[in-house]
Amino acid sequence: TAGGSGSIGIFAQSDAPFTPNNININVDGSVSGGSGDQGTGVQFDNGSANTLTVGSEGSISAASGTAVRFTSASGWPATLAITNNGSINGNVDNADGGTVTGNALVAAAAPAAQAITLDNRGTVAGAAELDADVRNRGTLEVGQGGTVDRTVIAGNLEQAASGSMVVDLDLATRSADTLRVDGDASLDGTVKVRPLSLLPNRAVDFLSVGGALRGGLAAEASPIFRYAVQAAGGT
Repeated sequence: TAGGSGSIGIFAQSDAPFTPNNININVDGSVSGGSGDQGTGVQFDNGSANTLTVGSEGSISAASGTAVRFTSASGWPATLAITNNGSINGNVDNADGGTVTGNALVAAAAPAAQAITLDNRGTVAGAAELDADVRNRGTLEVGQGGTVDRTVIAGNLEQAASGSMVVDLDLATRSADTLRVDGDASLDGTVKVRPLSLLPNRAVDFLSVGGALRGGLAAEASPIFRYAVQAAGGT
């Protein structure tokens, strides 16, 4: 645990004039970073084909709200593959805002592949930004729980049949958490509603897709209320 302003729970770096080494980190316990702009749970700097694996008992967070940060200033087309079987609470930040196309690092623009991929089999929550291509086979909680909030996915989203998206819903104010996907979305599985207030026969948007939208979500059953999911264009 790193609790000071600007502190980092784990910092790993590999740099070289030609080909940096891969950075591989396994997290099986609790890792937390500090507050402030530089506070981060786990930070990767450069490297090559880097990996972060969070075990089923592992968790990553930071007081700053940035769980994972990736920086690659060397010009080498470094990547970071995250596999989460535990809990990631906070942002996944590609500090250079880049994507990988072939062997070049270029300015972020769909449909180029993101430099970060996130394969979630556990829980991802509390993120304002996920600068990654995301595959959700676990639970993806949009924004901060208990309030209407937003998460932006910079790349593509694929939610498998085992995946669940969780949104807070406030029908009294006709508002809900919003998940914005800047790339394409391929959807399966469910969406779970956490009601803040309920009124009958009201509809709100909770998903916005900038690219192609395929598939759909089923509303998770509630013992008292019934919800329905409808698609209209990219929402």
